[in-house]
Amino acid sequence: MSACALRPRYEELTQRFVPQEGKVSEVEVQVLDRNDAPVPGARIEIGERNRIKTVTDDRGIFRLPVDKKYSDENGLVVVLLPPGVRGYQLVAPRPRVPPPPDLPPPGAAEADGGVTTM
Repeated sequence: MSACALRPRYEELTQRFVPQEGKVSEVEVQVLDRNDAPVPGARIEIGERNRIKTVTDDRGIFRLPVDKKYSDENGLVVVLLPPGVRGYQLVAPRPRVPPPPDLPPPGAAEADGGVTTM
């Protein structure tokens, strides 16, 4: 089996990532490595006549335009990984996890005897 057989085509991505309800002009797709870690800096290229060229952001996400001209061509999706990254998967982006609230440093409660002043 050749490596090309594993690469999806544009229509496969839109079927997987475009919601069934409503019209959208683009969807987000996330590139993860074999360890399920985001892959920033991966280059994505789709199509010949109607080319899409983009790069994943710091969370491994790229935006895929949804347009009939790309569907008509149904180009092969090529993912060019950054050096050192082996293997990838295309998934729906994980929700952004908000940072935890600022907590007092460990031992701070003991230092003031657990008393809160206002």
